[in-house]
Amino acid sequence: MKTAIFLFVFLIFFGIVKGYYRPQHPFPEGKIYVPLFINKTFKEDIEEIITQKVVDELLLATGFRLTSEEEARFLLRGEIVKYVKEPVTNGEYKLTIGVRILFLDVEEKRTIYSGDISESLFSSASQTEKEMVERISQTIGRKILNLILKEFEKNGS
Repeated sequence: MKTAIFLFVFLIFFGIVKGYYRPQHPFPEGKIYVPLFINKTFKEDIEEIITQKVVDELLLATGFRLTSEEEARFLLRGEIVKYVKEPVTNGEYKLTIGVRILFLDVEEKRTIYSGDISESLFSSASQTEKEMVERISQTIGRKILNLILKEFEKNGS
């Protein structure tokens, strides 16, 4: 019984703390503009999914707010440069998506990060290609966030 009560109290406390805890990060707060990623691949209609997942990851973990290009302090441009669907076994495949990003501090007129990022995922029997694109896009968003975070930490911005 004591174990059950302890577990209950622990879960409630953890839930409350987790809900209100926001980790400290070196990102300055500010407005960001993220135009639709440019799709340079043969695969149609993936730019909306990828852009949205990247934006979701950025807004979730930072103090950024989306705004127009004219009002933005930061600008994140992206191009989808790779979309490869390779068969692995009968009915299964590996999907790889690559993006090229440019993250700018518009006010200071400097490039914070520029580079290519790619991510792969192996299909499972229950996953659709669209679901795989969404999962890969979310992971790419996290990678972009981590790369930008490293640059802010390195430069003390």
